[in-house]
Amino acid sequence: MNKKNIIALSLLVLLVILFVVSKGRENREVRRDLYNLAQGDIHKIEIVQHADTLVVSRDGHDWWIEYPRRLPVKESHIQRFFTELLGINHSTISISDSPTQQSFYHVCDETANKVTLYGTGDKKLKKVYFGRGQNPQIAHVRAENDNSIYQIESIFTVINPSVNVWRDDVIVNVMPESISSIAVSHGTQAYQIISDGGSWVYSGDTTQMIAPHNPELQKLLGTLSSLNTNVFFDDVYAEYASKLATPALEMLITLHSGENIYLKVAKNDEQSYVVQRNESQDILYRLTTQRYNQLLVNVQRLLEEE
Repeated sequence: MNKKNIIALSLLVLLVILFVVSKGRENREVRRDLYNLAQGDIHKIEIVQHADTLVVSRDGHDWWIEYPRRLPVKESHIQRFFTELLGINHSTISISDSPTQQSFYHVCDETANKVTLYGTGDKKLKKVYFGRGQNPQIAHVRAENDNSIYQIESIFTVINPSVNVWRDDVIVNVMPESISSIAVSHGTQAYQIISDGGSWVYSGDTTQMIAPHNPELQKLLGTLSSLNTNVFFDDVYAEYASKLATPALEMLITLHSGENIYLKVAKNDEQSYVVQRNESQDILYRLTTQRYNQLLVNVQRLLEEE
């Protein structure tokens, strides 16, 4: 093959490569962010689904449910909300631009989950309509005042307006090093476990001794560092007052800061217990029997050497 033919063949190969690359670029899907916002831009969230409305707002560094009642927000959920919501992107090609299709894709005012984000001074930043698809893995979205409808992955678990999804589920969350003492009354037993310079002292009616750092003590301290629930009893204290009048367990946790956490735990039914914290009559908590048992201390095992 002479030099002239080699040059011609090389040019042909180069043209083929350029053609393939250009076609690949044409067929590559272009994506667009649904939100062009940073988490710090957002000071209030409103989620409306049919008759349910949830309003969450930022108070300094903390987030609070403001409606339907003021409650602290679960940190893991608010972070997941921002990660998933602000990370949404969609194709630049819409699946419909017709207003008549909004009801079909459930992005109309009547059937959509409506999420509105606000900045400082209640300035509306963006309102988006989310509609469920027939496939539970997908959803449809459109922005307010925009008829273009796009398909995205479903995020309905993070835009659920249920208070119990968003509310802080912690009953007690104290680290062992922050505890000064734990006073316990259970049945006929009454005793204290007192922090003493890195050791724990058991003090009962007739006994006072160093409590070995054994599994029984570790179980109690571990439970107090992460005692939570997924069932709440709001504004129904009267229904549980008689049970709480004769509690199965009372525990007073005193912190080095001087704060006291008083728990009263009563039998609810065969599978659960009801918990009252600091005499509050607004919110009670449900504990499973398994979680209740994690609060109990077997004094004999507590005082055994490992």
